Amino acid sequence: MRFARRIDQNHVAIVNNLAKRGVHAVNLTTAGDGICDIITYFRGKTVFIEIKFGRDARLKKTQLKFIGNWPGFIGIARNAEEAYSLATEPERYALTAKDKDRFLAVYARTEGPHVYLQTLLESLNR
Repeated sequence: MRFARRIDQNHVAIVNNLAKRGVHAVNLTTAGDGICDIITYFRGKTVFIEIKFGRDARLKKTQLKFIGNWPGFIGIARNAEEAYSLATEPERYALTAKDKDRFLAVYARTEGPHVYLQTLLESLNR
């Protein structure tokens, strides 16, 4: 049985906001395997962005693994401003190699299917 993929409530608004501001964004929500929700392109830089909404936002283990292993720019956005900052200044706002290592550490010790975003961000001191 296949399940419909859900998108966060703010997903469409974020993508529309990026487009209005000149950032090219492609929806990847149906890609699976933990791949982030969107990929953006702005002035020669490509960034994967995982979109999350609300206090109870969670990351699946597959998402932790993808984010931790991705060698390029990647980050998590909870609103349009965070997404824009990630897309336009990834050197400043994307996850660092150290952050990605922490994602992989959480992935390795998480027994359930997901981890709460707030818990993860607290471990990153964000």
